[in-house]
Amino acid sequence: MSWSLCENVEEFLGRRGDVLSSNESLHCLALGMCERAQTSPADAPSHTFLTFEEAGVSSAHAIVMHASQALVMSDITDAQARELSAALTKNAIELKMAEGPVRATEAFSEAWSRTHGRPFALQMDQGLYEVTHVIRPDPAGGSMVPVLLEHEGLLRAFLAGFHDDCFPGRPFPTEQLHARVRRLIDEEKGVLW
Repeated sequence: MSWSLCENVEEFLGRRGDVLSSNESLHCLALGMCERAQTSPADAPSHTFLTFEEAGVSSAHAIVMHASQALVMSDITDAQARELSAALTKNAIELKMAEGPVRATEAFSEAWSRTHGRPFALQMDQGLYEVTHVIRPDPAGGSMVPVLLEHEGLLRAFLAGFHDDCFPGRPFPTEQLHARVRRLIDEEKGVLW
């Protein structure tokens, strides 16, 4: 039983892809990181993919996005959290943030804090929501259009306003806002009504 580093995203998906896709809502962050790793240019900041292997079965996963030094993990036990902290430390992986189920993230953060002598604090307590039924809008009231370069200002204003409503007093760094808007446009993932 131990954490194992995957050589690449394809190996990771070979081990955990069925689990991730069987509950897409629960694993949306991990799936997004996998997609980004598959579609990013070769010189883009990398990811480290890990799985917890026991008796030939992968029972948990963790992904590090090096650009933001962020860790996204599945539900793991306290023992797995301690072992994950040790594995990341052994591989000289630095972190600024951990995300995942509350108990798992707290157990990991405590282990990481003890090992590195740094305190940790909860920054955001979020929930996970799943849409199971969609009520489509009346098409007479408009239509869905892809976000284009000409919508960049509108999208910036919308995302900045959304961020301000959700996190008052915590400004959205301008360079992050601009990068997110450009990514939505460049990857053709933004839509407006």
